Amino acid sequence: MLAPVVVSRDGRPQVELMKWGLVAKGAKDTNSVFRYKTYNVPSEKVLSKHSWEVAVRQSRCLVPVNGFYVPAGQADKGQTSYVQVKGQALFALAGIYTVWEDPQGATWGTFAVLTIEGDRAIAPVDGRIPVILAPDDEARWLDTSVTDANALYGLMRAYSGDMLDISQLDK
Repeated sequence: MLAPVVVSRDGRPQVELMKWGLVAKGAKDTNSVFRYKTYNVPSEKVLSKHSWEVAVRQSRCLVPVNGFYVPAGQADKGQTSYVQVKGQALFALAGIYTVWEDPQGATWGTFAVLTIEGDRAIAPVDGRIPVILAPDDEARWLDTSVTDANALYGLMRAYSGDMLDISQLDK
């Protein structure tokens, strides 16, 4: 699935279409691609795997959305929720990306969304949610000169449940 993401090119934000599902640069064929494709990356582990660490330090992106779905927790299987940020028609999720060359020689941008443990208001829906960037943090997230782990983790904060609209969807 192709989706628009915002990346920094020459210090300026630019919208590009990329495939959702981060593929490591070194993936040689489609068998290894599907085995190692990553859609969501736990923010607390983003510096623990080489391909994720390189991407979070050098290749960050914004994933613009108007909301996202979260699956039901264990207590209510089958119930899905839709989450939006109050007062924001469009907002950005923290993403990382890489460029992958497929076996036919075509070059693809691929991305993953960072996730974080939600606060208590979110926990009944699902323990993890995408990292939502505050509007004031978006430019800093795209700034490739920001590579310090503490600075990066400082941008990966959970939105509190009172800042979100959570709608239960019918089964």
